[in-house]
Amino acid sequence: MKTTRTLSLMICLLMAVGTVQAQENIKRAIDEFLDDERVNYTESHHKNRNPETGEMEGRLDAYTFTLAPKDLKLLDMLKEAVRQDSEDAYEENWESSSSPEAVYRQRKVMYNDNEGLVIGYEYYNYIQVNFVDKSKEGFRYAYVIEWEKVDDDVRGKKENVGQGRIAIAYARMPQQKKTTVTVINGDMLGSLGSLKDFEMSKDMSSTDWLTQFNLYRKNFLKYTKKNMKSNMSTVVATKLYELSKNADCLSHSEAAMCAEQLEKMMQKTDDDMIKTMLNSSIEYLKER
Repeated sequence: MKTTRTLSLMICLLMAVGTVQAQENIKRAIDEFLDDERVNYTESHHKNRNPETGEMEGRLDAYTFTLAPKDLKLLDMLKEAVRQDSEDAYEENWESSSSPEAVYRQRKVMYNDNEGLVIGYEYYNYIQVNFVDKSKEGFRYAYVIEWEKVDDDVRGKKENVGQGRIAIAYARMPQQKKTTVTVINGDMLGSLGSLKDFEMSKDMSSTDWLTQFNLYRKNFLKYTKKNMKSNMSTVVATKLYELSKNADCLSHSEAAMCAEQLEKMMQKTDDDMIKTMLNSSIEYLKER
């Protein structure tokens, strides 16, 4: 039996009439998706209120789901609902690791003033769409749909399983700017990432640098383990290369440790370009 959900009630309590109308297709599609017997999910909820006024200042409703590969088409109604309501959104991002043209970007979606949900890390396809809360100045609702088709061991039998997450986040709005959405190979892809972000790595502490490095290392191993050819592995290798060029914060022993990990990663790929970038990264680290 499915778990009783609080999604509909909470959204109805939080939203003004105008805001509900702006998001009504997405809300209905999420309800229908989670009510479908083919969808198995677990849920979690976080809520923050102003201690003085009792007003809602942050909320996260998250639903992590699995479904059979043949039922991944159920996601189509969620995508269509976003397209129907997106005209009223102030931000819209569609990202896919499967497009050769994609420069993939992870994002953080805040659900209160201090905490956020990282999207694009566990799942490599996602949609994020944000709406202004017209009943409360300076606040917004964010809807996130993430998914991927992965290998999993189900009842002792190796088969593909669809996994993903739906999240509805409410928080203070950092900005109100419509993101440009482009179409690549029939898929909508949002504001794509830039390697300019790595200029900031020059000011990183060694702890921050190593944390970033390990995040990319784990992603690289995850992609290669799943045989994800080669666009996403290339993106991660490029980020490691840029990071290694700005490794002044590392000690000699820290740089040697990371170079050793890069050498192990080189053994996981047969792509010459990726190997070249990883090898160049090693050379930069050896100069430390």
